[in-house]
Amino acid sequence: LALAVSSFSTDASMERIVEGAELARRLGWASVWTTDHIVVDRAAGAEYGRVFEALTTLAYLAGRVPGLEIGTSVIVVPQRNAVELAKTLATLDALSGGCLTVGVGVGWNRIEFANLGLEDRFTQRGAYLEEAVALWRRRATGAAPAGPRARPLCPGRDGRLRSGFLRRRDPQGARGLRRGRRRAARRRLRARD
Repeated sequence: LALAVSSFSTDASMERIVEGAELARRLGWASVWTTDHIVVDRAAGAEYGRVFEALTTLAYLAGRVPGLEIGTSVIVVPQRNAVELAKTLATLDALSGGCLTVGVGVGWNRIEFANLGLEDRFTQRGAYLEEAVALWRRRATGAAPAGPRARPLCPGRDGRLRSGFLRRRDPQGARGLRRGRRRAARRRLRARD
């Protein structure tokens, strides 16, 4: 079993997040998870309340509640720099003793992209996610880039990244599939990480 800690709500706080993680461990639950929202729509501010950044929250929990598996329900990859995100995830996985599981996705809220100055990326978010995962795999293995792209969506094509978070897990290929989202399902089944 896993517990989604209250990393965003009107009463979200460091104390409540730690209490939730400690309770999960006492009850024998396997992991705690966070949800990713960097900047929510102003109109939804009352609904979301205080929003803690997902990865920073997990890093804090890994230090406060060691040994507990940690994870993200979905990190909206197209809202971040793919290389920096890979480094952050690899670091978090290493510092937590290999306890990190990462769910990735493309996001759905156009306003959240606009709030980050990424309006143009919204329409290319599926391609960005695919390119980011391919980049992570190349960097994790040290493989050469597959070839030049006319307009790469993800910066950074060289370098090596030791990345435990890319190890194979029991894939949940169709999890979250709603209303015939075939492209997203195919993307999940191709990634299988």
